[in-house]
Amino acid sequence: MIYGFGHGGVMIGMLVTAGAPAPPERAASATGIAPAIGWLGHAPEGRQGRAVFDRTGSRATRFAVATLAGGINLGGLGLLPLAPRRRREVA
Repeated sequence: MIYGFGHGGVMIGMLVTAGAPAPPERAASATGIAPAIGWLGHAPEGRQGRAVFDRTGSRATRFAVATLAGGINLGGLGLLPLAPRRRREVA
């Protein structure tokens, strides 16, 4: 039950942060596409966790691998501000 409350907060936060920077005409698409991509990530995550547990029999190893993958993910997100941005033409 506690997980559900925390996860619910994450999903709401993701919707808000996906829609806020989007231009108004694309906000609806952004708030739909961003969670869809996140949810697609749950499937390989579950398979990876099951495979690690089946090989090692340890939940600690499973969580360690998931933590490492999450760290790599956050590292990639941390690099996004360094990406070049396209300038919009003002009409």
